[in-house]
Amino acid sequence: MEHKLQRSEFLKLASLAVVGIAAAPPVLRRPLPALVQGTGARFGRVAIDYGFVRARPGQDGRIVGKVLRDDVVPIVREVVGKGLHPSNHIWFELPDGYIYSTAMQVVRNEPNESLRSLPADGLFGEVSVPFADARSEPNPSAVTPYRVYYSAVFQVYGVQQAPDGSYWLRVKDDADVKFWLPAHILRPLTQADIAPISPHADGKLIVVNLARQSMSAFEGANEVFRTLVSTGKHYVKDGQWVDAQSTPVITAPLWSKRITRHMQGGSATAGWDIPGVPFVSFFSSNGAAVHGAFWHNHFGQPRSAGCINCTPEAARWIFRWTLPKVDYLPGFADSPWPGGTRVQIEHGTL
Repeated sequence: MEHKLQRSEFLKLASLAVVGIAAAPPVLRRPLPALVQGTGARFGRVAIDYGFVRARPGQDGRIVGKVLRDDVVPIVREVVGKGLHPSNHIWFELPDGYIYSTAMQVVRNEPNESLRSLPADGLFGEVSVPFADARSEPNPSAVTPYRVYYSAVFQVYGVQQAPDGSYWLRVKDDADVKFWLPAHILRPLTQADIAPISPHADGKLIVVNLARQSMSAFEGANEVFRTLVSTGKHYVKDGQWVDAQSTPVITAPLWSKRITRHMQGGSATAGWDIPGVPFVSFFSSNGAAVHGAFWHNHFGQPRSAGCINCTPEAARWIFRWTLPKVDYLPGFADSPWPGGTRVQIEHGTL
């Protein structure tokens, strides 16, 4: 007999939700350089192991430089060049050349005034700097279990001052992992940040086109939102296509939503361990969800292990627009049958 999982078991499995990239091991990494703060300037954080800067925006451009993972460089502007993939022809102009946009997470550097106290029930905060190192204790010299990245979201419930005078926030992590974050890196989220969008609109439906790697939101016959996504990626084993990591072609309701999720899964050599995944909307019993992805900028190409990756901004929009409604606290909600807003995943055509 097929075992049917209860909703509580779904939530446990959701910690294995497929997100498409293994987190880098917690080793010494490149430090954050000195950057202009709070001016709205855009930077690119290198989100791949290394990339080449070219003299012109195309793969045939002469190589004039090299960047490594977590380098942060100014973005002068976006230009259209010759893309490596048909879904994306955008290159970023840097001060010394051009780099293909999929290599970079677009970030800002907007540190906040450090919180010195919290509401009784804590709050949610969004990382507003390119990256920062978490610590095992509220001390800048403590062990670093994770590096956290721009637009990741965390629930915090404690604040403490370190011996050097800095303030640190204690993360309430749903994977029961304990760490502290520098208080100045988190922008507190408010109720307005998650308030419903068009709550009284009828006929809401999310449609994902796997061929086009796109996701649309409809209110009746009207398309009100569209974004590129990255869905599950097939891979070859022993000469055969394997679809174990493909996104399921189904029509299903959203059954659970969370403002933030620590996603873990896979194996010791080919797994992922990513805290702070933002705005997660589950639609499948195997833990597949629509969620923000800050670890790549490769939307328009399959690359996840089954989930629907999109930008954190797009994931927040979907989160706010769909049912079930999520209250700021506790920051998650389940939807009784027949569930919330429906998600229709199609093979589609180009």
